[in-house]
Amino acid sequence: MSFIFGLFSAAASAVSLYSLLCIVRIFFTWLPDLNYSPFGKLLAAVCDPWLNIFRKFNPFKRSALDISPMFAIGALMLISSVLKQIAFRRSFSPWMLFAVVISILWSICSSILTFFNVLLAIRLIAELLNRTQNSIWYTMDSVLNPIIYKVSGFFLRNRFVRPKTAMIITLGCSVLLQFALGMLVSRII
Repeated sequence: MSFIFGLFSAAASAVSLYSLLCIVRIFFTWLPDLNYSPFGKLLAAVCDPWLNIFRKFNPFKRSALDISPMFAIGALMLISSVLKQIAFRRSFSPWMLFAVVISILWSICSSILTFFNVLLAIRLIAELLNRTQNSIWYTMDSVLNPIIYKVSGFFLRNRFVRPKTAMIITLGCSVLLQFALGMLVSRII
């Protein structure tokens, strides 16, 4: 029986290693010299089949932002965590599986919300300082504005609102949502 749980532990380690390779592959795509090196091509052959599965689930398909690798890495983290929990506890229960899945899913959602909140805070500070004449702000706006105006439109019944006000409302709602969901997940687990 101990051998079986050793296999679960080894499988968890293998999945963690594969996750690390996928992260390295993602960083290599940002550096063309490394991406087209022999090691980069080997990483592409090993990691791209997994990463490509999640490219279909990118919610920002119409923008330059691709967060599908976050989902791919999150799925690997979920698999690794389940395998580690089985190996560590030397047992398996549906409740344990449920708790690990909820914990990992919340971790992924919380990371995305934190990333969104940081982007929104940076954009708000730039707006307050009137430093919005750079092309990076246009790119950031193309990602943030659909969300910002849906959230502020929900609370202000689709009345016209200044961008600064819409950003403040959305940032406040997003921070409150993240806090409330975090409390709910901790109660469930």
